[in-house]
Amino acid sequence: MFKSLFSSTTAPQSVTHVDVRRQYDAQFDSAIQAGEYEPFVYPFCTFGALVVILYLLIPHQNSVFWRRMRYVAFAFNAFFSAYAIRYCRTKHMPAAFGVGLANAWSIVWCWTILVVHDAQTEFKRIERTEGSMRIIKAEEENVAEGNGSVVSDGEPHSTTQFDKSEDSNSNLIRRRAPDSTVYGIHAPSKRMGAFAWQPFPMTPFVERLDWVIDIFCNFRGMGWNWRIPWLPPPPRRVLEQLHQNSGDPPSLEEIDSLSRPPRTRIPRYDSRRTLILTNLRLFFTSYLVLDLLKTIMMYDPYFLGLASLSSPTAPPFLPSLVRDSFALRRAYRLILPMLAAKHALEMIFALGPLFFSGLLGPDLLGARGAPWMYPRSWGSYARVLDAGLGGWWGLWWHQTFRFAFAESGRWAVARLGLERKGRKARAVELVVAFGLSGFLHACGSATMPGKSSPVSGSCVFFLLQPLGIVLERYVQAKLLPEKLPMVARRRWARRVWNVVFVHAWFFLTAPLLCNDWARSGIWLIEIIPVSPLRGMGLGPAVEDGWWCWGGKWVWWHWGSKWWKSGFAF
Repeated sequence: MFKSLFSSTTAPQSVTHVDVRRQYDAQFDSAIQAGEYEPFVYPFCTFGALVVILYLLIPHQNSVFWRRMRYVAFAFNAFFSAYAIRYCRTKHMPAAFGVGLANAWSIVWCWTILVVHDAQTEFKRIERTEGSMRIIKAEEENVAEGNGSVVSDGEPHSTTQFDKSEDSNSNLIRRRAPDSTVYGIHAPSKRMGAFAWQPFPMTPFVERLDWVIDIFCNFRGMGWNWRIPWLPPPPRRVLEQLHQNSGDPPSLEEIDSLSRPPRTRIPRYDSRRTLILTNLRLFFTSYLVLDLLKTIMMYDPYFLGLASLSSPTAPPFLPSLVRDSFALRRAYRLILPMLAAKHALEMIFALGPLFFSGLLGPDLLGARGAPWMYPRSWGSYARVLDAGLGGWWGLWWHQTFRFAFAESGRWAVARLGLERKGRKARAVELVVAFGLSGFLHACGSATMPGKSSPVSGSCVFFLLQPLGIVLERYVQAKLLPEKLPMVARRRWARRVWNVVFVHAWFFLTAPLLCNDWARSGIWLIEIIPVSPLRGMGLGPAVEDGWWCWGGKWVWWHWGSKWWKSGFAF
């Protein structure tokens, strides 16, 4: 049945995705030879992040000089990342997008943990105690000033414990730090005892390295005292142990409330079996959906960057009603990228839980292998029905970057002296969050080989989203109760309104992002290694087959300087 659907399109196209990719490969070689760009080389292009990691390994709780050096570490990494975005390129398509996105995220994340916060003195993670270990008083080990305070820039600053409670605006509730410090003296697999908060460990060095790598790679904060409110809390037994081992514990009432996740939080995995089965299902479902979407999209010249969004040149297998309608053709070309992005991310995000908790598990990783450390990456689409555009971005779509975005917004609000819960503050937080998201996606687009429009395309799309959220809230609060009171009163009617508004808004604004992605060549990225559909002969090019990851991935590059030599992608 499916093969008959493509029967009229299985003949080779005049220009296929294989031809476009070959053109981009030749373009890459010419740009490198002309000196316009240089290959993204490992390890040279990772020096910025390495400097930040090395800095975080140096204890600076009691040194004003080393605390101030965190700004220097951030500036060095920002310069290095900006250099890579501007001058470094790769031939491999997924890596091409990653050069821009990963380096932009490196700037944003290091800004968050070095400037907005001081990760070494403010952050703590959940770790097990050992039966043979000592619980050392924080003031004895850190030579603190007063109750849990440390000297910073000449003034006392209190360390923080964020996981005590949450409000609607922030998951960072500053409290007095615990009066004890947990030090790991055994490998994670051999750690016993109850859970407790672990601040920056002084000894042994391997424990300190593990702590720093964890903070550098954990973006959502599960298992840390800055966990984003969208995530579920740890299991009740873990909360009770934290309650018993913390210097400033939450009340049992707080534990009860935290152990009952509200509807806005995503579910938690309390067993490895559930985690493995659920993520295997997510992975293979998304894999098959991606194969279908990729095969279909390669028949449309729009997704190859060869036609405009309004072009009538559409795949012949589409119903004539869709091919001949401007609105339906536009909707088709906007829906497919959203589905492809969603399933690509869901498939990739499923690999982390399967590897760290499913394959390695607590026996090797200790607390870092527990299933409750890896909640789902996506919320329920029902949140979009209930909360509209704000629910789309804040409750359904993945929240990988939420902490960095939100904390940067609150930092801006504090510097502007705005009332924290006022309308102006909320507007600033929205603009900062979506501005940073636009910055990340624009940088990813900029390092792709196609003729993209990263600023006027991807960046503007995300900057328009706060306007849509404000407009939607204004209509719901003012216009609906007055003009359509039945819609305002009935839940089903409000849900219908939310769906209509959200998709109408994306119908108007999503072309900015989708056009940029199509022109940049992002849909030429091969995410899956084996394509069942193209293996059965349903691909648009004669070169299509089962195996999708062809070509040279890594080679040794001799740079103009010895430090610019290394593995190129």
